[in-house]
Amino acid sequence: MKLLARYCALCIAICMCAAGCNRSTVRPNGSSTESGPGGNSLPDRSAAPKPPTTTDADLAKATVNESGQIPILEYHNIQSRRGDYYRSPAQFRGDLDTLYREGYRPVSLRDYLDNHIDVPLGMTPVVFTFDDGSRTQFHYQADGSLDPDCAYAILKVF
Repeated sequence: MKLLARYCALCIAICMCAAGCNRSTVRPNGSSTESGPGGNSLPDRSAAPKPPTTTDADLAKATVNESGQIPILEYHNIQSRRGDYYRSPAQFRGDLDTLYREGYRPVSLRDYLDNHIDVPLGMTPVVFTFDDGSRTQFHYQADGSLDPDCAYAILKVF
């Protein structure tokens, strides 16, 4: 049972990191800080300036999807192999290029769940998830460098 729990925690961690999650720390005075991967400090969202007001005309012109439909794409294995659960690194890069050209912008699963969707006006948010915790999603090579064909490295470069 412990092995299953560790496996599930690893899968969740990979999904969250690949989707761009951040970690929050609550200070004793009640304020919070956020840090991204590697502990980099991020600004406190509650202190962020308010975005400019967008008019109904701006929204109509941008054809904003106000029904809240956001695609969540699930990937399993990023490697050159045939099958329903495989995308080659080149295909995955192509998916990212196509989505970007079509106006999709990634948001983290955490931001989606917190209803903090921050994409430029006229763009469509998209969430990437990765199932099964495979080394094709996140992998270091023998020399300690990130495998350039794993999903995380591809997303990081993109």
